[in-house]
Amino acid sequence: MADGPHVVAYCPAQARLRSPARQTLLGFSGSYTQDPTVLSNEYFSVLLGNTWEPHTSALGKPEFVAVSSTSLAASAADSDDIDGSLPLYMLPSDLALVHDPELLAIAEEYASDSMAFLGEFFNAWSKVVNADRFDIDCSD
Repeated sequence: MADGPHVVAYCPAQARLRSPARQTLLGFSGSYTQDPTVLSNEYFSVLLGNTWEPHTSALGKPEFVAVSSTSLAASAADSDDIDGSLPLYMLPSDLALVHDPELLAIAEEYASDSMAFLGEFFNAWSKVVNADRFDIDCSD
């Protein structure tokens, strides 16, 4: 997959700032990181560093909850638990990254190297925002 790094870094916007409020608006629960307001590689560390159990949101949407956060799943999606941690959730599309060997390798690299992720995110983002603005070739 030639654009694998771009796909993992940006395509499903895996590192997008997915706030608990936004997820609730979309019918999902909780957050994907402990600090959803910061663009970082934490998403990949959370994705790869937890075991995920199937869960259904309050609106009936399929999602996964981190086993370590299972006890928090019943709490409000936008509230903190006693220990200050947020419940952690992923979508089926997020977990697809761990089931494809090529995408998993990229996710592992991003989890261990924040600068690699941020650099690739910048490149992918630049392609997206410039694709139809200028008469330039964005194919590479």
